[in-house]
Amino acid sequence: MLLVFGSIGARSADSTRRAPKLLRSAIGCLLTEDYVKTDLKELGLGLNGKAWARFHVGPVKGTTPVPNEIQVAVYAPGGARGWLLLAESDAPKSVMPLRNAYRLARNGTQWEADEGSGGLQTYKVMSAFATELSHTYLYRVDLEANQGSCSG
Repeated sequence: MLLVFGSIGARSADSTRRAPKLLRSAIGCLLTEDYVKTDLKELGLGLNGKAWARFHVGPVKGTTPVPNEIQVAVYAPGGARGWLLLAESDAPKSVMPLRNAYRLARNGTQWEADEGSGGLQTYKVMSAFATELSHTYLYRVDLEANQGSCSG
């Protein structure tokens, strides 16, 4: 097991532990979208590579609740930057990307979000959420597009 400290956050991560099916499905579906590929390219990541990611299922406190929302944070190599990608799901193999994402930058122990929908208050809420998310389990994920993961 690898203990990850530094820019991504102090939380254990095991590159041999398989990411949950819902996270794999969400990433597979999100990667079918051109805007997600562009966002990840900005981080130095590309299709068929690997990345560190965290996820959460459920509403983000302080935002308008979206039923079955999934938030996926994908981090750049080095862990100082990332993107918070959004989707919704009714089942592990049924994911629909939500056309919104927040660029993340680490500032000390806090994460700052910008560039997504909303104004300063939304960025403040998403920054706090990204910081909270940074204390959850960190998974090593394959960046493989999978249209079969998408609903609709």
